[in-house]
Amino acid sequence: MNERRVIVLEQKNGTMEEIQALRSFFEDARIKLGEGKIVNLAGVENLIASVCREVQQAPQKQQQIFLPELSLLIELLGSYELELRKIQSEIAKKLESKAGSNDNS
Repeated sequence: MNERRVIVLEQKNGTMEEIQALRSFFEDARIKLGEGKIVNLAGVENLIASVCREVQQAPQKQQQIFLPELSLLIELLGSYELELRKIQSEIAKKLESKAGSNDNS
């Protein structure tokens, strides 16, 4: 049986904690996707938008403190996107193969 577990993002207080929670979420999400598990992205877009607003409004010194964590988060988002595209491609190939075998029936 293919076990499907859902992971969810825990919201934290404070911009740095939110950035770290997002980073941890996407590290785990990339692994879970690779294992064929479901990842719940509900609320992630709003949290990312909120963090971006907070970072933009922060004093420049504070922005510099956020920069390393934000850079890691951006790298993780890129690898997560690649994993999603890989899965999408695999599904498309399976569907094309299935459609081709149905056409030959």
